[in-house]
Amino acid sequence: MGKRFSANGDYVDFASLELGILGLTRLPNELSAVNFGDSISRADIEGTGQVPLGQARGRYKCDNFQIKCTLEAAKEIYDKLAAEAEGRGAGNVIISATLTIIRTAGEEPIVYEFPEISLMTVKEAFAQQDASLNSTLDFKSRYMLRDGNCLGDIQ
Repeated sequence: MGKRFSANGDYVDFASLELGILGLTRLPNELSAVNFGDSISRADIEGTGQVPLGQARGRYKCDNFQIKCTLEAAKEIYDKLAAEAEGRGAGNVIISATLTIIRTAGEEPIVYEFPEISLMTVKEAFAQQDASLNSTLDFKSRYMLRDGNCLGDIQ
């Protein structure tokens, strides 16, 4: 069995997930977790009383796209972003990422697209029992698409 890692808390085999970001070479082998999600909050529309007259279309919010990997893979991401930034700062570069999950052989893969992400936070964490330094990279995502569709309005 291949390396196991978590995608939104669900453990899958390494061969079941492909992450496309910046054409990286180290990341696919050194990835340990990916977290992402989105939501829409719908408010009731009330008249003069407290009885809801309808429902608003809601406010869309995309959670941060978070990658947990080794220090070396995180450095490769940071270096590529810094090279594209041309002195503006690595967090000012807007890139895209694609996450493809293959659940069962013969079924269509699930494709998550993050068309506009930018690096917000880079955190390193040491653990005594772990041989490598782990890094967490948080990317701000404006919206995400599941198989080409978005949960909210993206205009």
